[in-house]
Amino acid sequence: MIENVWCVLCKDIVTDSQTNLISYLNCFEGISVSKLPGNLLPFSIGTLWIKDSDEVGVLKVRVRSFTPSGTEKGLFESQDMEMKKKIHRFNLVIEGFPVNEEGTYKFIVEYYNKEKWEVVKKLQLGVNISKKLDNQANVGKA
Repeated sequence: MIENVWCVLCKDIVTDSQTNLISYLNCFEGISVSKLPGNLLPFSIGTLWIKDSDEVGVLKVRVRSFTPSGTEKGLFESQDMEMKKKIHRFNLVIEGFPVNEEGTYKFIVEYYNKEKWEVVKKLQLGVNISKKLDNQANVGKA
């Protein structure tokens, strides 16, 4: 059985090539933008998965997004990925994500479990308009 351990929204993900240590930089759950509509600067969803057997597993991940008003936007669906090791990292880079309204955007991370999609995490991203922005300190601006 494959299980999701955690998911996180962050600006950057860096993996050390010598040690395979990973850093999730500038994690966030909300941002301020100067105006709407617009597109956010690139950001990532980092995930960690484990399996409970030595057999090769198949990991298939889907991420759906919802606007604050509830409109669903299909975001990403992976191909089948062989999971040979007991621990697997899967990171998704999202570029140019559109924001058209203030409020809480939802990212639903799902795993395909042989017959159906199962929700494993619900991530939230609060978006608000701010008149006073320090562009260096924000993930994105619209």
